[in-house]
Amino acid sequence: MSRKPLKAQLKALKPALVISRPVPALPLPPPSPSFSWLMRDVQPLAPDNRVHPARVPPSPHPQPRQTGMLRPPEADHFASWFDEDRAQADFTRDGVPRDVLKKIRARHWPLAGRLDLHGLDRDAAEARLLLFLHRSVHDGARLVAVIHGQGFGSVAGQPVLRPMVRATLGRHPDVLAYCPAPPEGGGAGALFVLLRRLHTAGGSPAGWSSAPGWRTLAGHTFNPPGSGRARRVAMSIRAFALDLDGTLVDSIPDLSAAANQVRRHFHLPPLAEDRIRSHVGDGVATLVHRALTDLRDGSVPLEQHAEAMNVFLTWYGDHIDVHTRVYPGVLDALQQMRDNGYAIALVTNKSIALAEKLTTRLELAPWFALQVGGDSLPEKKPSAQPLHHVAHTLGIQTREIAMVGDSINDVLCARNAGSLAISVSYGYEDVSSYAADYIAATLADAVEFVKNRH
Repeated sequence: MSRKPLKAQLKALKPALVISRPVPALPLPPPSPSFSWLMRDVQPLAPDNRVHPARVPPSPHPQPRQTGMLRPPEADHFASWFDEDRAQADFTRDGVPRDVLKKIRARHWPLAGRLDLHGLDRDAAEARLLLFLHRSVHDGARLVAVIHGQGFGSVAGQPVLRPMVRATLGRHPDVLAYCPAPPEGGGAGALFVLLRRLHTAGGSPAGWSSAPGWRTLAGHTFNPPGSGRARRVAMSIRAFALDLDGTLVDSIPDLSAAANQVRRHFHLPPLAEDRIRSHVGDGVATLVHRALTDLRDGSVPLEQHAEAMNVFLTWYGDHIDVHTRVYPGVLDALQQMRDNGYAIALVTNKSIALAEKLTTRLELAPWFALQVGGDSLPEKKPSAQPLHHVAHTLGIQTREIAMVGDSINDVLCARNAGSLAISVSYGYEDVSSYAADYIAATLADAVEFVKNRH
C-alpha cells in the first residue's frame, strides 16, 4: 500500500473532527420540593387529651449575673447524687432550721448508735451504712455517729469513704442533717447524723436512749434481737423466700472445680476452695470475672468473659451435683414450713436453668411454689424485684415474706422490699455485721423464730 493515498484519506477526515460551534449547555434539573411543601396536604391527628405546656420564648433581656456564688445553694445537695467529690461538709434538708447544726454539735439529742466503717471498701461500707440507717430509724434513734476516717491510708492519698458517706447521707430520705463530729467524737473523720422520727400507728417506737441492753456487732450498736421492727413484721409472715447456695446446699466444691477449670483453660494456676468461696454470691457471670482476676471487683474483656462463660457452664452443667450436698436439717425445716402452712419460694442469683437443674437433681424442686433465678427478672438481689415477684405470684404482700439467706444481698433484698430479713450463720459469709432481724443457727431455727412471733 502506498503512503500517498493514506495521507489523502487523513486529510479528508480532518474537517469532520473540528467542532465548528460550542455544544449547548444541558438544562439544570428542577429544585427538589421542600418538606413543608410535601406535607402541605397532611392533616394533624386528633387531640390526644394531654396537657402540653406552652413554650415560653426566651427573654430578649439577659438576666443579671449573680455575684458571690456560681450556683444555687441547693445544687450542692443534688450534685451529691452524681458527684461524690462535691458532697457538702455539713448538710441540712430543706425545711430544717439551720441552727439545728448547733444543737447536733451540742449533743442536744443523746447519741443513740455508732457505726465504724474502718477497714471496709467502698461497696461494703455503703451497704453497711444503709443497713445502719434503716435499723436506726426503725428503732427510734435520732442522733447517731458515722465514723469514716480521714482517708490517710487511701490509694494516692484520695479518701474514698468520706465523700461516699456524705453523698449517701445527703440523698437518704430519713437524714435531716449532718455535720462533722467534735474532736472527742472523731473530728473530721466522723459525722453526727440527725435522723427523722418514725411515726407508726401505735406511736413512735421506743428510742435507743431508753432501751437497755445495747449490743455491738462489728461496729454496729443495736437493740437486743426481737425488738422494734422485727416483731411487727414477723407477726404476719405467710411465706419463706429461701436462698440456695450457702443456705439450702453447700455447692462450693462443684463451683470451685468449675472456676478452676476456667483458670486452667486460660493457663492460670488454680485457686484454693476457700478463695472461691469468697467470690460466690452474685451469680455465675460475676463469679467468672472474679475467678479469672481473683479480685472481688475484677473484670475481664468481653470476648474473654464470653469464652470463659462457655467453659464454666459446660463444665458446671455436667458436674453440678458431684459434690454438692443439702445441708443437714434442711429437709426437716422445709417439712416444718409446709406443716405450718407457709408457702416456700426459692430466690437465688444463680441462673434459673442451673437452679432448676440443681434442685431437681437434689430432689428439692417439689418443695417450692416457684423458683426465681438471677436471670428470671430484669433485676436480681439485692433489688427488691424478686420478692415483689414472689408476693405477686403468691397473692400476698412483701411484708408477709421472710427472706432467709447467708449474704448481704439477701438482707438488702429484704430491706428494699420491706420483708423480714433472716441470716443463717452456717453459710459462706460472716453475717454478724449485716443487721438482719434475726441470725439463725439452722434453718429450723429460722422457722421457730417466725412461729414464736405469732
